[in-house]
Amino acid sequence: MPVILERVKADANSWSPEFLTLAIHLNELFQLNVSEHNGKWSSKNGGRIVQVDNIKHLKQICKQSVYVHPKVMCYARRSCAVVVVCVTESLTMFVQIHSLWDTLLPRLCSEKSEKDVLSKFWSEVVEGALLIHCDQLCGH
Repeated sequence: MPVILERVKADANSWSPEFLTLAIHLNELFQLNVSEHNGKWSSKNGGRIVQVDNIKHLKQICKQSVYVHPKVMCYARRSCAVVVVCVTESLTMFVQIHSLWDTLLPRLCSEKSEKDVLSKFWSEVVEGALLIHCDQLCGH
């Protein structure tokens, strides 16, 4: 656990999607309150990671979760993976969404989540960052 705590103390913008997934599970299973080790994360709601006050961190990490596979059809490795197709005049690109989303979406839609966390996450992260990032990656 000391290695994980050292990573938690790092700047949230340097977290990878994989580490965020791990931190969310540790937060829930072992009550790992990341705000106790990194003051930039909110301590509200028992220090839950997926909450409105942490959306700015989630936004930066989620931007790293988009993969572009030019000229090659990518097949989902998991049944619930999402594949977005970007088509330009000369090139088709397939954007595969990271497995982080399998962890995030149920927590955003949970009855335990804050009332406006899903709508705020959608507008700031998906519409305000990921779709723009996808367009840039796809050359639109």
